[in-house]
Amino acid sequence: LYRHVAFLAIGLVASLVMARIELSWLERNALPLLLCGAVLLLLVFVPFIGVRVNGARRWIRLGFIGFQSVEAVKILLVVYMASYLVRHRDNLQGKLLGVIKPLGIAAIFAGLLLVQPDFGSATLLMAVTLGMVWLGGARLRNLALLGALALPVLAGAALSQDYRVKRLTSFLDPWADPFKDGFQLTQALIAIGR
Repeated sequence: LYRHVAFLAIGLVASLVMARIELSWLERNALPLLLCGAVLLLLVFVPFIGVRVNGARRWIRLGFIGFQSVEAVKILLVVYMASYLVRHRDNLQGKLLGVIKPLGIAAIFAGLLLVQPDFGSATLLMAVTLGMVWLGGARLRNLALLGALALPVLAGAALSQDYRVKRLTSFLDPWADPFKDGFQLTQALIAIGR
């Protein structure tokens, strides 16, 4: 209970600080913030800072507090992409290179996540970036071309590890093993159904 209350207090203070930050400041500092996110992803590999949990180095331990750096990176990447898409709208809408740049930046972060390994978060970052680029006005043919080129790489990454294949198959049929591999999805379906 004390730990939970401490985290709630930290979250409340952080939310009050974030509410006072002007959007113009975030837009101006989007790149330095994104670089801070990259540093956070690299810190998980530093001994005594990064912590291995269940075979993956995703956690940063700072005293009694531990957190996954990808949680901060998700927000920082969205802030950077929003800033980038506003500043480079014409390139994004008209040129293939304008689409490649933001997706390339997201791919670098996804690569850092795959090394941890965190395939789910890497996929999420790429999907969010792709959605933002599409909403920013990128031509569908440019996205389709890049998607066709990336599909073999994504399929290879998804099928390269047994646990990833198992997660994909349990996602497709969670009722095959509803009390182990499919537990989260079956419980979510039950909750939605009720």
